[in-house]
Amino acid sequence: MNWLISAFGLNQSSATIDFGCGPGLYTQRLKKQGIGTVVGLDFSQNSLEYAGQQAEQANLNIEFHRGNYLDYHDSRQFDLITLVMCDLCALNPSQRSRLLGKFKSMLNPNGVIALVVYTSTRFEKQAEAISLARNAMNGFWSAQDYWCIQSSFLYSPELVTLDKYVICEEQREWSVYNWLQHFTHDMLSNELELHDLAIQATYGDLRGNPWVDGDEMAVVIGHK
Repeated sequence: MNWLISAFGLNQSSATIDFGCGPGLYTQRLKKQGIGTVVGLDFSQNSLEYAGQQAEQANLNIEFHRGNYLDYHDSRQFDLITLVMCDLCALNPSQRSRLLGKFKSMLNPNGVIALVVYTSTRFEKQAEAISLARNAMNGFWSAQDYWCIQSSFLYSPELVTLDKYVICEEQREWSVYNWLQHFTHDMLSNELELHDLAIQATYGDLRGNPWVDGDEMAVVIGHK
């Protein structure tokens, strides 16, 4: 956070918004550094309740909104828009285009978008596989006893992975599909160009560390 604030000259007159803010870690750090308007969006009621409680205890005036951020509307413009944890990679092409168009309309003329994506390097490390486990992921999928069939698929040259989970309880069965898009620098640039946005700089993370080829790529984006 300190790097983002100093690198882009954020201050008490600045406005920031974090898409997919979760428990509010980024928003709290921004507000503690004196940023004027800080907004967080997330679909998880539990995460936002926790974020709100933490902000209230620290006497931080942070604005939180619950819902699907693809449907969020705001007439304000922001100096910093953040999307971390590779959230963009979980969206399909039309959803990504919709979100990037939203970013474009909400970005101040000299504002920046900071986001993190999975890379082609990570994709190359993935493998197709199938596994069966009882109460997989430490009981993540259900409070009841269950079996989980996990199937992993690779889609190249699209650089897309799919993890399919079939969860089988005694009385019911359901499936979860986890798609992830991986990016090269050029692939991301091409999607941004459709919205008159461009990558200004590439980093290893959002702490400003130099870019070294790895599983994740942090980028700073601005108006073209």
